[in-house]
Amino acid sequence: MSVPLVCLPGLLCTPAVWDDTLAAAGLSAHVPMLTASDRMERVAEDVLRGSPGRFVLAGHSMGGYVAFEIMRLAPERVAGLFLSSTSARADDEGQRARRGEAVEKARAVGMSEFAASIARFLLHPQSAESPIVRERMVKMAEAVGFETFARHQQAIAGRSDHRGLLASVKCPTTVIVGASDRITPPAQAEEIVSLLPGAELGVIAGAAHMTLIENPLSSALALSELLQTVGREAAHA
Repeated sequence: MSVPLVCLPGLLCTPAVWDDTLAAAGLSAHVPMLTASDRMERVAEDVLRGSPGRFVLAGHSMGGYVAFEIMRLAPERVAGLFLSSTSARADDEGQRARRGEAVEKARAVGMSEFAASIARFLLHPQSAESPIVRERMVKMAEAVGFETFARHQQAIAGRSDHRGLLASVKCPTTVIVGASDRITPPAQAEEIVSLLPGAELGVIAGAAHMTLIENPLSSALALSELLQTVGREAAHA
């Protein structure tokens, strides 16, 4: 029995961030552009309105924050959970301040230059040498635009700490993280898995924060294995 797949992009990402991983896995999915809201709950509500009745939920980075909010609002609709490069923690004061500084920098220099300037921080050194990868990141940032970026930063800065939610998650769950991720490092993925019963962890070699683009084959394998587990459970339900 096949369960629909809903994939959520990250900050400064369009649905295209999932293209390589979905293609490598031979999968189709509903991949919405996240609503330009400054409240995480509103973004999650809009995803729920546009999604099938029951689905496997996959979130990358900010998409993971939205996924946690969906698990709070409507856990009965989620048959499986896939998290890439994300954290269950809320921002601390320093992180919130840095988000404000990032918004001001993007306002000053424009989205293209801003995305180019942070690419090396988001990417594994090998990925950062690829002009194709860097150009994809710039194009996604341009498509998202400054106003949406600013509102998403506000939503992320105001999000809840969801660590207390994790023990209540009953669906099959896989968490992946780039081995070189400096934004949401492996320790934060390990924390999610330690708090979420039965969750699987995959540390992706040759990747930093942009796991889906940097190592789509490994990302696709982890996603496919989760879907197989969900399918087996659905068949026996």
